[in-house]
Amino acid sequence: MTFSDFDLEHFEDLLYGKGTWFHAWLARLIAKADSANLERLRLGFPEEVAAYERWLGSGNAWLRGEDRG
Repeated sequence: MTFSDFDLEHFEDLLYGKGTWFHAWLARLIAKADSANLERLRLGFPEEVAAYERWLGSGNAWLRGEDRG
């Protein structure tokens, strides 16, 4: 199971502490991970790590739904 549409639309809110469901906590964990641990997380949650990396690389365009790939 990957991030829901709601999670993707409110990704920045998740990173700043909104939400207590699994994927909200996972988003914060991915954001805090160092490179070695990010690769470990990628093994178990490849879609979630990729979504975070897209968000990180495209900024507000991603949040507006212009580049969610």
